Formats: sequence, structure tokens, C-alpha cells
Amino acid sequence: MSLRGPRYPCVRPVRFVLLKSFLIGLSLLHPIAARAAVMPAPPQTFLDTTPIAPTGATIAVAAGQDFQAALNAAQPGDQITLQAGAVYTGPFTLPAKSGSGWITIRTSAPDSSLPPYGTRITPAYAGVLPKIVSSSTSPAIMTAPGAHNYRFVGVEVTTGSGITMSYSLITLGDGSSAQNSLAQVPYALIFDRVYVHGNSTLNLQRAFAFNSASTAVVNSYISEIHYAGSDSQAICGWNGPGPFKIVNDYLEASTENILFGGADPYIANLVPSDIEVRGNWVNKPTSWMGSSWTVKNLFELKNARRVLVDGNIFEHNWPQAQNGYSILFTVRDQYGTAPWSIVADVTFTHNVVRHVANGINVLGEDDIYTSQEEQRLLVQNNLFDDVNAANWGGNGRLFQVLNAAANLTIDHNTAFQSGEFILASELPQVAFTYTNNIAPNNQYGIGGDGCFGLPLLCISTFLPGSLITSNAIVGGAAASYPVGNAFPPALNDVGFVDLTNGVYQLSASSPYRNAGTDGKDLGVDWNALTTAVAGVINGVFGSTTPPTNDTTPPTVAITAPANGATMSGTVTVAASAFDASGIAKVVLMLDGVASATLTTAPYQASWDTTGSANATHTLAAVATDTAGNQATSATISVTVSNVVATQPPTISSVGSSAVTSSSATIGWVTSTAADSQVQYGTTTAYGSTTTLDGTLVSVHSQSLSGLAPSTLYHYRVLSHDASGNLATSGDFTFASSAGSTTQTGAVTWTSLVNVAANGNSLTKTGGCDGCQDAGAVSTQTIASGDGDMEFTYSELTSERAIGLSNGNTDTSIGDIDFGLLMWPGGEVDVREGGVYRADTTAATGDTFRVSVTSGKVTYAKNGTVFYQSAGAPVYPLLVDTSLLGMSSTITNVNLVGGSSATTTPPTTTPPSTTATVVPVVWTSLVKTTASGNSLTKTAGCNGCQDAGAISSQAIASGDGYVEFTVSETTTERAIGFSHGNTDTTIGDIDFALLLWPGGEIDVRENGTYRADTTAATGDTFRIAVTGGKVTYAKNGTVFYTSAAAPVYPLIADTSLETKSATLNNVMITGGAVPVTWTSTVNVTASAGAIQKSAGCNGCADAGAVSAQAIASGDGSVEFTVAETTTERAIGLSHGNTDTTIGDIDFALLLWPGGEIDVREAGVYRTDTTAATGDKFRVAISGGKVTYAKNGVVFYTSATAPSYPLLVDTSLLTSASTLGGVVMSGGQ
Repeated sequence: MSLRGPRYPCVRPVRFVLLKSFLIGLSLLHPIAARAAVMPAPPQTFLDTTPIAPTGATIAVAAGQDFQAALNAAQPGDQITLQAGAVYTGPFTLPAKSGSGWITIRTSAPDSSLPPYGTRITPAYAGVLPKIVSSSTSPAIMTAPGAHNYRFVGVEVTTGSGITMSYSLITLGDGSSAQNSLAQVPYALIFDRVYVHGNSTLNLQRAFAFNSASTAVVNSYISEIHYAGSDSQAICGWNGPGPFKIVNDYLEASTENILFGGADPYIANLVPSDIEVRGNWVNKPTSWMGSSWTVKNLFELKNARRVLVDGNIFEHNWPQAQNGYSILFTVRDQYGTAPWSIVADVTFTHNVVRHVANGINVLGEDDIYTSQEEQRLLVQNNLFDDVNAANWGGNGRLFQVLNAAANLTIDHNTAFQSGEFILASELPQVAFTYTNNIAPNNQYGIGGDGCFGLPLLCISTFLPGSLITSNAIVGGAAASYPVGNAFPPALNDVGFVDLTNGVYQLSASSPYRNAGTDGKDLGVDWNALTTAVAGVINGVFGSTTPPTNDTTPPTVAITAPANGATMSGTVTVAASAFDASGIAKVVLMLDGVASATLTTAPYQASWDTTGSANATHTLAAVATDTAGNQATSATISVTVSNVVATQPPTISSVGSSAVTSSSATIGWVTSTAADSQVQYGTTTAYGSTTTLDGTLVSVHSQSLSGLAPSTLYHYRVLSHDASGNLATSGDFTFASSAGSTTQTGAVTWTSLVNVAANGNSLTKTGGCDGCQDAGAVSTQTIASGDGDMEFTYSELTSERAIGLSNGNTDTSIGDIDFGLLMWPGGEVDVREGGVYRADTTAATGDTFRVSVTSGKVTYAKNGTVFYQSAGAPVYPLLVDTSLLGMSSTITNVNLVGGSSATTTPPTTTPPSTTATVVPVVWTSLVKTTASGNSLTKTAGCNGCQDAGAISSQAIASGDGYVEFTVSETTTERAIGFSHGNTDTTIGDIDFALLLWPGGEIDVRENGTYRADTTAATGDTFRIAVTGGKVTYAKNGTVFYTSAAAPVYPLIADTSLETKSATLNNVMITGGAVPVTWTSTVNVTASAGAIQKSAGCNGCADAGAVSAQAIASGDGSVEFTVAETTTERAIGLSHGNTDTTIGDIDFALLLWPGGEIDVREAGVYRTDTTAATGDKFRVAISGGKVTYAKNGVVFYTSATAPSYPLLVDTSLLTSASTLGGVVMSGGQ
């Protein structure tokens, strides 16, 4: 955190480029004391948060009553209960009172409805928590000066609806000059099992502000704390003395998850002290990567003393507003007003730091203002896993040590990093110790300014007098390091118990057993580490796993099918596994190859035997226990005997999509699983064939390449089923596009603000010198595909920016999606949406280019690329500028790939779909008979519009189509889409195709003629709705696009005039069909319905998933509420891991009493009410997930779906049901 106002949304990183001779000169001015390392002092006080029973009155505050009045009236020893599920709108202030008894604020729900003390709460408990919300940017909860002895248990704290920005949810004490003495500091404040959170779009600076004393947050869940362009924290303290306790919490924040310091205290000589951080899961969701949220690190100390950080899991950190170091011990006198600032006596032990760009950064003294020397830091018995530049950005460095910290000890750690294990710079470290560690050397091992590749020189320059011994430096060279270290050639030579599966304990045969300076194994104490973090993920503090000296393998056996069984179709393969330490996973093996990995019981999976040869096959299971021991079951043999099909599969829904000047994608559906191949060419002789894709699927896609622009192509599709039966489609066509005409030329400026244009150059002529109030944009745009913007660097003396933007909001740097920011002095930064990415130098006359090539954005100087963006461009792109310095210029700007006007070519092919394609089931038949999905007029007047039928399926919303095959050219009949069914006339059909005798076919919309084409027997016609547009296609080629918008729901509607007229093979997609269930666990299932029939009452141990899947595009699941007395959940999931609610990506959770929550991967988003008979829908449309009740959307998700999507369920209450479950878009 930095309250120092940055000039731009991200603070520019401090860089140190020091010559070796200058460093030596500095070291002479900073004498190095030859002294032994000194261990840190532990916290002097540990807070006791054990629950204490109230001794006074109970004040019940029902929904709608005055919570503040209750706070004002409460006396020490009293308890205030807030109604479970009720909302209390703040801000609320905790008053100062006399006395020492606790005032408890808690949910009205009984203790039995909460997790027990010592177990972390989760969003799943939101239904039994009262919700305290802020109504503005002010906190929901704050303290009066000197307030004390308040304990919160089982409450939810968040912002009210409509709030887009908030500074803090819970403010304890005052971080401003109003709190300038210890007498004003609030104290004795405990938050136990609280759920504190923002939402997916809220700019929220912090959950807790710890400017208090004797404050604890335990067993709690803090999430969705993020801010774009400013720092945000789950917990931050700078103006409170401590002690602080942060234990067994889930802590999620975008910038610094936990921070002490970051702003100068207003209380003289104050240093936050006696801080306990244990058993926490500290995490940044990877879904935030590439977002606008400001990201820096996971844990940072800038002013703190006596800190214990033990038994935590820190994971997921990447460079964004900072360089990707995850743990920072960096002393800062933030504003220059607190020269007493110090980081001292820090113990960092038994932690896991994983999936990060860089490890730990240590700064001995503030390099901007005066501070005290950082001293006495111990980093011991930690695991650093996946510290990897390739995976997470940054440098993959393990430790960076800068500017003369004293008594830094790094001991008994195991690390897997991709860069240096130590990077040292600036003033030398004092009494540095690095012992008993295991880490790879990689390219440099120990590096520093002027000594990369020369570890001994780095040690003598930056780590003089250090103790570096008894380390396993994997892949290093003995000649490069002090004596006393070991150099295994590769990680496999270290002797881990199971390197592949992450069991990093040393085996009995490892040469580094008992090889430490203390007689212990090198690297982390595995037993101590696993015991310390055993309960971190599940939130049960102090839980343990069996020690890893367990060498007893588990027992495992295949329980189904039986040995020697003969089978066909889809069968269940099941295994049993047991071990006293617990089972980590079971892998099912088919013919010696892993086919399914299962992490929770029951260990079973479905096997579609039609994809295997009719022959004998082997099945086995491999079980791994939590100590890493493995066992393989006895192998059984089974015989697959499926009936060999003699009829080829039926091909339908053939179409082309993504057609360009040189490529196209062909899609189709087969009635049974089959392989995929396309023949194509400029005539019906074809001449070209795609490579056969032998994977047996029912939804097919093949890509064509090397096409010529503006050319009509013929194609047909071929599919063989598992028995080798071949199906071949009829002939279809599409036309390749004309291709883009790349234009190169000088930019023409528009939207000029405080600038003058001279050809393709700009000069700032008005506004404020140094302000982001001037600029212009290009009239040309890059509408799609490749292109670039190029300019000539004109001067070294002014500040200005230029780049590519999707639109023009204002003249600020943050408005430029992909920009180059030029600083006085010749530095040029890459800034994306204002966020710093990289930098280089510039001289007058240099040519810079921002390019888009194949969806990637790159930045080049004089033809050499120096940075490639991780962000994807959003079209159209225009040249955008921001000029700050008065008279600053941007010169000679050219745009390649741009055009002065954007045109959209006519649609030549219908959009493809992967939604469910099903035969129409006819209803409301009038003077017709149905044969499957075909119709024949059997009665009525010959030539009259008195016969027809409609489909029982309906397209409720989004995309879909109806398709049919021309059966004769001698009769008159019509088919299309209607909004309702009034009669059998052609005028009743909203979007129709009217077939005439003689082979003419008209487009008719409510009877009005629009266009026509010809038809021959065997032609396939389609009326499709895509993105709100209705198109008409013949054999895959669109020949008319309607100007009318569809009104939902849409049904297939017909009108047959001629006696014996037929409509043949009518198919529909987009309509909802009952779900077919698979992977059933403790439930009974029928089409579109399931009921919990076994398992634990109240446990998330029952459920099923749909056999259908939404492979891509739009779709939905809909169900009807049957009862309001049970707990169960349903939604859409990417895969099926288990039967828990947290496994469902986009879920509706139904509670007893008629409340229904939106839960996404278990995280609460919003809620509404439900009554018997209500219809709820979770739908995907245009990449957005929405939740609707009786047709009205009440929540739109901020999370994008990952395909394929299944209907997924979790049933908790015995006999609970989910009924009327239908799915659209599934295949």
C-alpha cells in the first residue's frame, strides 16, 4: 500500500543500476561488522481468542430494527443478536464504554449452525449470517476513539447494492492525524468466523484497517478485495501498536493480501508489533490475471516488529503493479515523516509459497527516506514451489537481498525456482547466513550487479563475511561456491521420496539425509511442514495429517465390473481404497493407461465401451495415500462385446463458419460417434481432403486452409462410425471473403483536445503543463486482424504517450489499451490501460511500433521487439494519444492495416452451432399426420391453408434454428418460426419459407414477400437465429438476412396447402430437452429429475451430472422448484470433480424456507426467494452467464464460462428433489 499519491495509476518501480566500483565505494562508507547471526525475538504477547460466554443481557435486533441503538445501549457482558439472513445498513460505530467485559455481536442462529470454534467459516454459511452492509464509501463498521472489548461472531460484512467504490469495510481505529496518541487507540477487538467480502466489480481498498491494539481476526473468510489503479488489502495496519492475531483465515486481495506499514503512523515512534500470522490461506485467484485489479504481493512488512509468520500457504502472485516478489520485508519511511520505521525480529517458518513469479524480497534500509536498519530475520523450514518465470512472469528468483539488512538467516528451505536462488545488490548484507537449503542453481545461482555468473565475486561484494554452507545447490559447480556445499547434478539426484508427486521429504537413500549443520536432513523438515499446514486449505486449525514416516501402502481393489465379465455400452468402473492416513487419489487404469483420476470417494467413473475394440481388456487401480505411498490393485480382465452397427450414422446440421479469405471451419452432427473428414474444392469434384481425425465424436469440426479469396467452394463431410460404416453428406457451398486491403499511410487526426495537428504529427498547444488533458485519435481504425502503429521519437524533454485503443474515452494515459509512455530523459514505458509492463530507452530519431499480429500485441524499437503483451486486443483499434508536457510533440505517425471506414461484408454462410440438434416432435396437428419428424397433409381442402402443426420444442431465448430437407417440388407448403400458434395460415408464421410447385421458394415474414430462390429435391434449408438476427440458408449458404427481430419463445410452425404435401426431416436446435443423468451418487434419477436416496442427511454427498454437455456458445439449464423445505443446488460446471456445491461453477443453492442463493464455485454472489412452482434458469448468452426467475434475470455473472459445461448438482437433505430439469444447447 502507498498513500503517497502516485501521478499515474501505478507507481513506477524503483530501479538500481549501480556500477561495481560505486558499490565498493558505498561499502567503505558503511562498515561491515564481522559478527555472528542473531535470531529474532518472538512476539511478546499472543492474544487469546477462546470464546467467552456472555454474562449479561441478550439484546435481540430483528430485521429492520436499530442496530446502532443496540450498540449504544449494550453494557459489558451483554450479547447482541442480529437476525440470521437480515440486512443491517451502516455505517455503525462501536462506542467506547467503561468496564472490561466483552460485548458480543453475533448471529441469532444457534452455535450448531456455525462451524465450531477453530474451523474457518466459508461463504456456504451466508444463509445463517446477518449481513452488515455499508451504504456509501464509508465503512460498514468503525470504532469510536478508545472503544474496546467487542467480539463479532458469525456475521457477514459487505457493501450495499449500487456501491461501486469503498475505502474499507471494517475500520478499527483511525489512520489519520486524528489519532495521534495511544490513549485514543481502540483495543480488545475480536472477529471470529466472519465473512467479509466485496463483489466481482467493486473497487474496494481493504476489508480490515488495523489501526488498533489487541485485535484479532480468526477462522474467517475475506474475499473479493480489489481495486483498479490503487492498492487494496485484506488486512492493513499502520497507526496501531498491536498486538495482532491473524489465524486460520482465508485472505484474498489483489494488491497486498496482508500489509503492515505503507503509510506513516501519526503516533510518534509507533511500530506495529507482536503480530501472529498462522494457519492462513493467502491467495489471489488466477482469474484476476490480466484484469485491471492492481496486483503487487501476498505479504508485506514496511514497519513492523516481532512478527511470527508460521504454517501458512501463500499462493498465486504475478508481476503487474510490482515486479512479482510475493513476500516483502522492505522497511519504508513511507512519507519521510517516520524515521523510526523498522522491520525487525521476523520469524518466517513452516510456510508454503507456491505458484508465484518471485519469492522473498528483503530491503535493509529505505532507499528514499531515512529509516532504521532492518534486522534479525529468520526464514526457515519453508517450501517454495513453482517459483517460475515461465508460468507466472517475473524472474523466477527465490531471494532478493538489498541494501544492508543485518542478521538475515535462511535455513532449511526447499525450493523449486527458475531463476537465481539469491540476487544481491546495493549496500552489502551484514551477518548473512544461508545454510542447509536445497534449491536449483539454474543459470547463475547467486547473482548481483556486475557479478552475474560469478557467485564468489557476488558473495565477496554483497555478502561479505557470510556463512554459506551445507546447501544442496542442484546443477551448480563446486568451483563457483564456498567449500562445504553439495552439488547434485539434477533434482532426481537429490533423493526425494516422490519428486513427481510433490513429496519432498528425503528418502532413506538420499546422500543428504542427516547432512545439515545441525545433523538434520538438508531442506525443509517435511514432517514439521506438513503438520503445520495440514488444516490450512480445509480451514480446521491445528488439524494434522499422519507423519510422513508412514511407509505402509494403502489397500486397493477393483470392485466393479467383475473379473471375467462381458459388457457393452456404458458401464461403471469402481474401486475401493483405504489407508489409515487417508487416500490422496485413485487412478483407474484401462489396458495399462490412466483413464480417470479420482480424489474423493466413491472412486468410480463411467466407461463408454463403444470407443474400445470388441476384445479382452484389463482394468486396474493405483491408490496413493497422503504420505505418498502407492499400491496397485490386482488386474482384472473383461470382454467388450458391442453389437456391430450395419447402418451408417445420420449426418445433420452441416454448416460453415469463421470464413475468411484463406480459411473456414466446417461443422456437422452425427447420430452416433464417428470420425471426421471434409472434401472440398471449387467444383463438386472437390480435389482436396482434410486429414482424417480418428476421434469418435458426435459434434464435428474441421478447419480448411489455403483458400483463395472471393471464391465459391463446394464441400461435403464424411464420417465413419466405430464399425467402419461410412456416411457422406450432400454437397454444400460457401464463399471465401475478399480479404483485407492493407493500407499504409499517414494518420489523419480527429477529436483534437488542446493540440494542433500538422499532417500526421501533433503538438500540445493548450491546457495544463504536466496534465493529461490533451490529445487526439486517428480517423483510421484497424477493424480486425493484423496492423500496427508507428511513430518517430522527436524529443527527450517532454512527457507524452501514444498507442492503440478500442475507443476514445478521454485524454488520459489510462485510456490507451496498448501504449508507450515517453518520459523526459529518454525513458519509454510500456503502459497497458495505464499499468506499467516494461521499459526501454529512446533517442531522437528512434522509430517505435505497436503491432497486432495473429492476436498478439508487440512493442518494437527500431525493428526489434522488446515486449510482448499478455493482453488480447479488442477491435476496432484506433491510434490514441495523451500529451502532458506543454509543447510536447508526437511526430510522423503512420497506421498499417487501418482503414478510414469500416465495412462489414455480406454474410455468405450460416453460423454454425454445437447446440443439441433434435428431431421435431409435432403437436397441435390439424389435418396432418406425423411420421417421426416429418409431416404429411392428409385432409382438408386441396390448395387451402387449413393444415399444419407446430413443434413441442421451443427456443426460449438466444440462438437456434429449424432445418428441413426438400422432399418434392410439386406441392405448396410453408415452414418457419412463429411466436405462438394462432392458426394454420402462412401469415401466422413470423419467419417462413414458402415452397411452390416448380421448385421456387419464397421468404415470407407474416405472409409478406421478402426474397426468393430455387429448390431441388434433397436441398437442405435452414432458418436460424444468431445474435438476434434471423437468416435463411440453402445448403449452408445464407441468401437472405431479415430486418425483423425475433420475439421469443419461438416454435417451428407449418402450413400445408396441397393435399399430400410433405415437410421432411425437420430438425430443431436451441430448444430445451430433459436432462439425462450420469455419474449418479446417492440419488435415484429419471429424465429431468433426481432425488437424494442415500448418504448423510445434510451432507454434500449426493448428486449427478448431465450426459449432455454445452460444448460452446449459448445454452441453459432450467428447473422447477418442487419444495422449499430442503437444501440442494444445481447449475453448470466445467467437469465433475465431486458432489459438493463448491464444484459447481455457476449454481443456484436452495435453502429450507424459500431462499435461493447464487453461488459460483461455492462463493456467494446474491440471493432471491423461491416458491413451489417457480422456474429458475442459469443461461449462457454471448459469453455472459445470467440467472433468471420466472423469466426475469436477477443476476449477471462477472465470470466467463469454461467449456464444455455440464448440468451439475449437489443434494444435501435426505429425499430432496430437483425436478423439471431441462437443458438447451447441450449435445
